[in-house]
Amino acid sequence: MRKWNKRLLSGCLLAALLLSMSGCQQGNTTSSAVSSQAVSSAAASSEETTEGPVETYHDMPVQTLDLDPSDPDYYQKALETELYNYKLIRNVPTAYQAESWDAYTATANTLLNIDPDNIDDVSKSMIDNAVAQREALVQDAPAADCMWYIWGDAPATAETVEVSDFTAESYDNADMKPFLVPYLVEDQLAAKGNMIVIAGGGYSSRGNAMEGYPIAEAFQDLGYNAYVLQRRVAPYSQEDTWLDMQRAVRYLRYNADSLGLGGMDCIAASGFSGGSGTILGEVANLYGDVQPTLYDADYASDAVDQMSADLDVVCPLYGPQYDGEHTSDYAGLVTENPNLPAMFLAVGENDATGAMPDIWTLANSVRSKTVVEVHTFAEVGHGFGAGLQGTTSTYWIPMADTFIDLVMGRGEAGVGEAAEIPEGYTQVQQYTFEGGFGKADVTCAVDDAKTKVYMTFVAFDQQQVVEGVLNDGFDFINIIITQGPSDNFLNAVRRVGAYELMSYYWGADYSDPETESDPFYQAPGERGTCYAFLRTGVEDGIVTGETADCVLQYMSMIENAKTITDDLDARYEAFADAEAYLIENALVIPLGMPVPPYIATRLNLWEGQYAPTGLSSNRLKGVHILDHYVSMDEYNANRDAR
Repeated sequence: MRKWNKRLLSGCLLAALLLSMSGCQQGNTTSSAVSSQAVSSAAASSEETTEGPVETYHDMPVQTLDLDPSDPDYYQKALETELYNYKLIRNVPTAYQAESWDAYTATANTLLNIDPDNIDDVSKSMIDNAVAQREALVQDAPAADCMWYIWGDAPATAETVEVSDFTAESYDNADMKPFLVPYLVEDQLAAKGNMIVIAGGGYSSRGNAMEGYPIAEAFQDLGYNAYVLQRRVAPYSQEDTWLDMQRAVRYLRYNADSLGLGGMDCIAASGFSGGSGTILGEVANLYGDVQPTLYDADYASDAVDQMSADLDVVCPLYGPQYDGEHTSDYAGLVTENPNLPAMFLAVGENDATGAMPDIWTLANSVRSKTVVEVHTFAEVGHGFGAGLQGTTSTYWIPMADTFIDLVMGRGEAGVGEAAEIPEGYTQVQQYTFEGGFGKADVTCAVDDAKTKVYMTFVAFDQQQVVEGVLNDGFDFINIIITQGPSDNFLNAVRRVGAYELMSYYWGADYSDPETESDPFYQAPGERGTCYAFLRTGVEDGIVTGETADCVLQYMSMIENAKTITDDLDARYEAFADAEAYLIENALVIPLGMPVPPYIATRLNLWEGQYAPTGLSSNRLKGVHILDHYVSMDEYNANRDAR
């Protein structure tokens, strides 16, 4: 099962959860309070495994097509049907066995790219595969047992929605009932808090596959009850998403005792892009005791609406503008909310949506009112979800967890008693790290043989230990903890060489060994335009001692190699010696080569321009567009023919 056993509570807590699900199946009362009617067989039914499509969802049945495949309208109707089913089923992953749900949603997602007016053989095959995967779905629990409806029969609605069916412009329809998909820890007494997760997609879709379910599972693994909020999106307004966010917070507070939820001293939220806007829209406009009637004058408030809508911590990632528009006059979070949550903000430096400058504007607008922490990730763009492999963005979730711990007073990084260094570690260095939440003493020791390193410090009232092995027994590692600038990073750090390690990507631009030195070589006085800025660091006095000597020696070796123009072998050997010197002295550390992904294309790849270096392979002039996608068999046949 897809972690469902982990998500269910045990003993009396399980009973409370099942009571709640009974209420969900019945559509809930107007107050959204948990039903008091028990379902005796619910525990047993949730463990049963069934195969086939889910029976109902939001009171809407999953559709099957009673039409023969030979009918000329079959595939167009089948496409409409499967898109409808996909938009239902993808929202309840915990109802299904993981592998079957993953296979179905991955297959069905490809249908979004099919032109309904031009369904070719490839498209037909994709539709057939989606139908087959849906019919093979393995269901672990009734869908109704895996979602908590947060509204009653008449949710507050900012704008009346009359769309009855899903369309290309309509992700939801008039029957949409917002709900939470719970991911609960087994021991509620040990729950660290409750995390509401809101995927991105602007206000037009929900990108749960990357920014919803994986995030909830990650926070669950860290000890939080997590909930993916299936908020209303297009054709609903952005105000409707804020209302759903407000209601989700109040729903958890109102039903905490009935559901047996722990960690209620901390209600947090993580949102991405449009999901970030959903959180901030609620924080700015629907906080505290503000009623939904702010946007729906006809709404009848209930008992749930009397709960506080305040959040303790929010993690808005790469989407600070809650109005959904990135404008040059963005002024940050303008609100009268007297109880702003602590904010953990993160964005990729290469985000092209405007989120990079906006996140600093947001941070600066609330710094005087609450605790704010900002992280920018190098070589990362928009939409990194749980983290982009190969970048430091992969650490944002444990970083956010640490931030929440500190904000909630669950321990401080502080000075403890002097650490006991194990026998054999004789070379000891001590450092003090000071941050916004206090300071920590760090002790680092190396053995006489310089083959092992031992580091210890106190954090969260506990002794932390890092122990490892040095590379080759000849290098002593000095740990120097510094704080970089909050802005102007490129000019203050990267372009002057004020760093220890930095990753880069490089490919040969031309057919000469000199091209491999281009990222690292700088002429005297040249500030550099590429990656390493090695000479800049020496000339500015940042790189000194033996390291500076190595840098200048490398530059000299490159300059000598460039002068060799009459002996190609000698030229290659000279550049190879320089590269070896660069690597042997750890000025550059080789990591690996990127592997291009598989692509589906209708380009005749064997007609393209070719060059062993440069970007010639990306030039499409003269390349024909085929009437079909190139199969692997066709690709290999063409390759062998060459």
